[in-house]
Amino acid sequence: MRRRSLGRLILGLWLLGLPGSAGPLPGPGFLQAVDLKHLPSGGYSALHMIDPGHAVVLTDKGGLLRLKITRKEGRIVKVTSGPVQPVLDSRGRPPLPGQSDTEGLAMAPDGRLWISTEGTARVMAFSALGAAATRMPRPKIFARFSSNTAFEALALSPQGQLWLIPEAPLDGDFPVFTWSGSSWDLTWHLPPDGFWLVSDAAFDDKGRLYLLERLFAGPAGFASRLRRFEVGPDGPGPRAAVEAKYDD
Repeated sequence: MRRRSLGRLILGLWLLGLPGSAGPLPGPGFLQAVDLKHLPSGGYSALHMIDPGHAVVLTDKGGLLRLKITRKEGRIVKVTSGPVQPVLDSRGRPPLPGQSDTEGLAMAPDGRLWISTEGTARVMAFSALGAAATRMPRPKIFARFSSNTAFEALALSPQGQLWLIPEAPLDGDFPVFTWSGSSWDLTWHLPPDGFWLVSDAAFDDKGRLYLLERLFAGPAGFASRLRRFEVGPDGPGPRAAVEAKYDD
């Protein structure tokens, strides 16, 4: 997937799952909504666009779907899927109960992919879709995340480096772990903003980081937004622009 599309697409994926998206169009920043209720195995966690007509979707129960996207004049008019493929553990079996809360998805141009999970805070590596997982190291700090606040966001930078971000802050900030090739290192921190929690992340081809966040407002429902960070030699900049916001 071209990095310039990632920020738009992760926002689009989140909007697809919001009830009421078929109603009146919200304000600036809204892109497009498509009803995916007809697809199998609901509870979608992440989306990766392979090209404008094909995508891979990850469910939060350890499933992967290949999507075919039909467009007319640039807008999506139809989405169909193949069968649900289970995410396989290192023994080639579907994950055990309690270990299948799959949340983050990153894919390389050569077909390799990585999936992060919450029930057990970890990342699994795969040589291709349908392959068995390769275990990745789990530093001790991973054990500090609860079963429902671990790794929602997994992103591949234009330089080919994996970035891993949890749903909730730890010690006041969102920790950003990067993969060195042999270990997960706590490299950066992102500032939180009120009660917003992380849902996904992606880079554009200028190297800017887009953070998809959501806010639960009780009876008012959920709100979602994108924050964009400039990334320099010292990591993400301290200031971020709010790119888009959608209230349910």
